[in-house]
Amino acid sequence: MSRAPRKLSEVQRAFQRYVLDGSAPEASGLFAPNGGAPLTTRMGIYHDAYRLRLIEALRSDYPALHHLLGAADFEAAARAYIDCHRSPYHNVRWYGGELADFLNTTIPWRKQPWIAEMARFEWSMLAAFDAAEAEVLTTEAMGRFAPAEWPALRFRAHPSVRLLALAFDTPALWKTHKAGGEVCGIEPAAPRCDWLIWRRQRETYFRSLPREENKALRFLLDGQSFAGICEQIDDADGNAALRAASFLKTWISEELLSAAAVTSV
Repeated sequence: MSRAPRKLSEVQRAFQRYVLDGSAPEASGLFAPNGGAPLTTRMGIYHDAYRLRLIEALRSDYPALHHLLGAADFEAAARAYIDCHRSPYHNVRWYGGELADFLNTTIPWRKQPWIAEMARFEWSMLAAFDAAEAEVLTTEAMGRFAPAEWPALRFRAHPSVRLLALAFDTPALWKTHKAGGEVCGIEPAAPRCDWLIWRRQRETYFRSLPREENKALRFLLDGQSFAGICEQIDDADGNAALRAASFLKTWISEELLSAAAVTSV
């Protein structure tokens, strides 16, 4: 008795299950042997190729992490991540976005928190580079606001802006790798500080943030008015507004901001 023809969609779903989960293709009854290599061998080529492509994508996104872990340990971490994270993306570029959280919560990597921190730093650099295009706020545009309007000014950050709290000297380690140096260890940051990452004219930049500037920038990103930002700065010397204006000048020159408007909440 001949077997009834199967729908293409059934074959496709069975093939997908095997590629993703390794479920035995014979059990589905949809794949016939061809008299050559065993079916599991032929299907295994696709099963393995899928994982190798994802490992390649992760290695491309995390070159410093790859160097820090070494090829074998990086592949082990990548395979463990793949086993726990089925890709929902049509573009493999976004597949590695949860790797830092995975490393931070999974044995044995969570015992070495600098590993997850390197992953988080490298992903933030990628995300800043790939962020959407936007207008850049200029000093000329700021000149259109009257002095009386400044307290009510609110700002919109450029889409590429990222803030990271780092416990280790991860940016220095990343720079060493970028320059072709040997990455052999990582030290705790002294003192621990926040870092700013952003894109300007198709280049990605990062720098550490002094405590007061970090506080002011976080309030700006939270939608606070210029007056509200000034209130968060220590005014013991009576120069809080002047320092806030100095921060604002720096942020504009670095192209961190996209727009300003007089608004009320």
